[in-house]
Amino acid sequence: MQGVDDYEMVREVVRRRYGRLMQEKKRLPDLILIDGGKGHLSAALREAEEIGLAGATVASIAKQREEVFVPGSDAPVQVDTNSPAMYLLQHIRDEAHRFAISYHRSLRDRRIRESVLDDIPGVGLERKRALLSHFGSIDRIRRKTLEEIAAAPGINMKLAQEIYDYLHN
Repeated sequence: MQGVDDYEMVREVVRRRYGRLMQEKKRLPDLILIDGGKGHLSAALREAEEIGLAGATVASIAKQREEVFVPGSDAPVQVDTNSPAMYLLQHIRDEAHRFAISYHRSLRDRRIRESVLDDIPGVGLERKRALLSHFGSIDRIRRKTLEEIAAAPGINMKLAQEIYDYLHN
């Protein structure tokens, strides 16, 4: 399994969010705050330039040491960790995390609600949730043997056969 590419995720968010604002001719923010360090800031700046947003005010805040990075400086900006400015930056970052987590949960819930498992007789909402919770995804279920599927909570051998046959035909 391939890992998550944080830098590509930052580029995608910048491309989608600010590209859409530009396309719709909506007001752009005064400051774009990126969650991450120098590498994340560089990724955001590259993407901003690529979509025609060069000159945007962009900064990043790295959580581990609460370092603030701005373009053109290799060293983090010194912001007193107890200052109102730092509290504001931390609050913005934490709200962005909360929003992102909520969004990803809603995507996960939608994936659970809309699944090929819905078409298999005997697999209702509870069994679907149990299967996805146990195996993680439809692709992982598809790679399991009949016996491994039958070992999942709430799945007997007969239903495991139905699931296996359905996913392999």
